[in-house]
Amino acid sequence: MCPICGPSSLKQRFFTRMPAHIFVMLMASLTLVVLKGRRQFDDILRHIYQNQNEVWKQLGRPSGFFWRADKDAANWFVGSWSRSKCFWRWNTQTPDVLADDAFVLSKLRWVRLNTLISHVGFIAAGIGLLAASLS
Repeated sequence: MCPICGPSSLKQRFFTRMPAHIFVMLMASLTLVVLKGRRQFDDILRHIYQNQNEVWKQLGRPSGFFWRADKDAANWFVGSWSRSKCFWRWNTQTPDVLADDAFVLSKLRWVRLNTLISHVGFIAAGIGLLAASLS
């Protein structure tokens, strides 16, 4: 009997709660991956807005997850809708108008990798949580 912890030892208490600790660490890590990917996507949109403004307008004036164009340049609702279309479409294909831009292609690779890692991680976490709750 542990004098500090009571009838159960500290070792037993830690290891019975360990799956929750792992789950919390996994979710925190995945959240950082998601935020990093969203930041990379915002960098792409900012770059397009500053260097290829006509292309940005053709894309529907998308706003970023954390970045917004000038107040006069973009509508929040339309920009969010355009952002969603661009984000999901660019995860599977590179737009022809941006295929020559090395900065965009580099950032787009990171966005795709972060999206893949976060989706696989969230699915694995969900399966692990389900398995832990059933056992």
